[in-house]
Amino acid sequence: MVVNDIEHGCCICVLSDSFIYIGRKISTNNEWLKIVHPRNIRCWWSEKGLLWHAGNGDKDMILDDYEGEIFVPIEKLNHFIPTREELWYAPLG
Repeated sequence: MVVNDIEHGCCICVLSDSFIYIGRKISTNNEWLKIVHPRNIRCWWSEKGLLWHAGNGDKDMILDDYEGEIFVPIEKLNHFIPTREELWYAPLG
């Protein structure tokens, strides 16, 4: 039985296969993580951790954008870190 999706807003998602994504909006249920407008963090050289980047944005990072949404089995999600959308995305509209 699938429960309703829980919306978490803009977050950095760390997956078990070493992929790290920023999502404009993420949601979870007991089967899936959904990442809307994912940006894959390919690498960073800021010498700062992801918690610092969650509060300060994409300085010294290479990001790969995708305009759609991706779905990841929930068991692949190690953790996510809430962040502010304006640090990672241009305003909509």
